[in-house]
Amino acid sequence: MVHFELYEGNRLIYSIFFGTKHVMGCDRMKQAIWKVAPFGDFAFIGVRTTQLTLGIEKPNFEPLKEFIIKQLRGKGWIRIEEIHDFVSSDATDYHSGQYKNVMKELERNKQIEVDENTRRRRFRYPEGTKLKII
Repeated sequence: MVHFELYEGNRLIYSIFFGTKHVMGCDRMKQAIWKVAPFGDFAFIGVRTTQLTLGIEKPNFEPLKEFIIKQLRGKGWIRIEEIHDFVSSDATDYHSGQYKNVMKELERNKQIEVDENTRRRRFRYPEGTKLKII
């Protein structure tokens, strides 16, 4: 279930609950919420992290980075699809269009290792890419 709260200034306007049995529905709802937030005098605040405010110019992806590291740690080699599914699910307040930039930062900072035999170019993560936490 996805849960966001919509604030106008300091005033709670709505609490949004979205439930589905399919990860794609969850991901699409989060994409829609993220898309709407920058256009007005509103802020959507996720429940997974208190630092997430969508109505700002540059969102804070540090919580997503921490979620991904926690998800990868100790699992050895995993496929990028596992990260995609994790971010798309209701386990995070973020959507699937946001994790690849976090992966690039993790790779630049040498926090992940990528199996170069599973992709053609650095900082790209096509289906089948294998990676692990360092």
